[in-house]
Amino acid sequence: NSQRSLGLGVQWALVRGLGTIPSSFIFGELMDLSCTHWNRQCRGDTGACIFYDNFKLSLYMVILTVLLKLFSSTFFALSWYFYQPPKLVEEVEETEIL
Repeated sequence: NSQRSLGLGVQWALVRGLGTIPSSFIFGELMDLSCTHWNRQCRGDTGACIFYDNFKLSLYMVILTVLLKLFSSTFFALSWYFYQPPKLVEEVEETEIL
């Protein structure tokens, strides 16, 4: 109980880190996949995307959203199924007496 604030701080740091850092890479990759025309630099390097295929971009975003929702719903259902409520104090004392 004395380290509860530390535990909450570490938990939120992990949640924020896993929620914000990978998401920018994933959404950036989806935007790159839906690009139809890239800006070319003088040296032949590709620059920024000039035109996006709106249908592809929206399709990729919907697919990602549905997959993430299925993923989270699956783990929620599994945690609900395997959850065992903690025993009450009276039940613990009764089992220790017997």
